[in-house]
Amino acid sequence: MIDEEEAVRQVASNLLATFYLTLSIVADGVAGLAVFRANPKNFKLVLLDVIMPGLSGEETLLSLRGIRSDVPVLLMSGYNEGDLLRRLAAPGSRLAFLAKPFTITSLETKLRELLG
Repeated sequence: MIDEEEAVRQVASNLLATFYLTLSIVADGVAGLAVFRANPKNFKLVLLDVIMPGLSGEETLLSLRGIRSDVPVLLMSGYNEGDLLRRLAAPGSRLAFLAKPFTITSLETKLRELLG
């Protein structure tokens, strides 16, 4: 999970733990890319905040795809989805959007959508 807000990271990690997922949680895109690059095959999914200082969520997503194009990505934002998914969708990619704040039910729905 890549999100600059400590509170979001904490809540999401508590929710994700209920799904028995092993987590890597970082505060920015640069750190997220470093962790992902070290072991890209170990990741089943990336949760990624869209709006972050420094390396944006969109820039981070493009870099993630350069490392491993098939990794499912759940974009998260307090802003409206708008044309974000349409603009960032790539052929064969698994990409979804989750509006903040989110509930365990909405998170579970998106996880099932991406992971099957």
